[in-house]
Amino acid sequence: PLSASARSKFYVREPPHDRPDWLKVGLTLGTSVFLWIYV
Repeated sequence: PLSASARSKFYVREPPHDRPDWLKVGLTLGTSVFLWIYV
């Protein structure tokens, strides 16, 4: 039960922290692609 609780907490706490990370990665990727197309 303890492991499941810890896993559940980690799983629930991951999405909010993963969202900004994905946004940053997407922005970086978009900028890279934009630069590639521009050049």
